[in-house]
Amino acid sequence: MTSMTIRETDSQRDVDALVELLREESPWTTTNRAAWLHREASVPARALLGAWVAELGGEVVGESWALKTWWMEGPASMNVAVLKRHQGKGIGAALYERAIAHAESLAPTRIISGFFETPQAVAFAHARGFAEERAARISACDPRALDLEPEAEVRPCSQVDPKVLWQMYETITPDVPGQHNPPPMPFDEWREFVIERPLYQAEGSFVAYADGQPAAVSMLAADLETGRAVT
Repeated sequence: MTSMTIRETDSQRDVDALVELLREESPWTTTNRAAWLHREASVPARALLGAWVAELGGEVVGESWALKTWWMEGPASMNVAVLKRHQGKGIGAALYERAIAHAESLAPTRIISGFFETPQAVAFAHARGFAEERAARISACDPRALDLEPEAEVRPCSQVDPKVLWQMYETITPDVPGQHNPPPMPFDEWREFVIERPLYQAEGSFVAYADGQPAAVSMLAADLETGRAVT
């Protein structure tokens, strides 16, 4: 078997391989080269991100990372992913050791991980002491087949002051399942992380109004390379 090496992630060098990995790991994910690089660059320094890739014969076949969750008070977050054709070879276990050591060094109240559920992924997490806290169901549709008219007043986000969107985010986020005591996010940081994403579609994102006041928001990210979009 070709020997495996683990090294720190090099964003510019590894981006194409990691976009492929992310698309395979999370079928619902919308990403491309520009979006992946933007995401990495917009992680604030206080998150203390650590990331590693595994290589086999010069090919990047997996990655792990860990950071301090800046959108929640207390936890650290981590993830491990390996290309399907290279799973079962101990690569994920080796990457996990790098990530868990870094996560524990952040002195978190707990360590969390979210991933697209498969029997293999769940077994990997359970074997390392993780327990399921919640699950999210992803629904899909072909928007070309929809014929719906909103009953409320609706405006595209391109016509809404970004600070209104940010204020809605700050108000709504504490009610999102899994968000425990989220700290305030400065506007400039939110703007970079959310609406300056290369895949963000302002014309396809909307705010609904009730009695003239913004009441709900739906934000769209679309990856035109793969025909995937998520809201």
